[in-house]
Amino acid sequence: MEIREYDKSLGAYTLPNGLREALEGKSLEEQIPYFRTATYCHYSNTFWSERTEKGNLRRIDEDGEVKEIIVDNGIIVGVMVKDYNFSKNIPCFVEEGVCTYYACDNNGAGYKEREDYFYLFAVANND
Repeated sequence: MEIREYDKSLGAYTLPNGLREALEGKSLEEQIPYFRTATYCHYSNTFWSERTEKGNLRRIDEDGEVKEIIVDNGIIVGVMVKDYNFSKNIPCFVEEGVCTYYACDNNGAGYKEREDYFYLFAVANND
């Protein structure tokens, strides 16, 4: 997994209270257990069906969607994932989510729509 140094062009982030203090002085490998990813997929077909699929929580080093870890002054603050066009990596910061896929089709019988989201959470290290 690649490491990317944070720069302001990625956008602003905020960490939950106490997280920075919990991570300070730890190596990146020791910080990884403090983070989990989750996915949320929503599928709908107008007028007859709708389905929601929620993903399980995974460690960032076990999630294939994570392309890079964003690090600011030695602290993990986010990850990079593919955007919904699969054309570039986009940042997802701690306690935030990003759209990783979107499609909408109107075939004359109604809309078929799909939205996928990726979330990054901070958790207590209980590994």
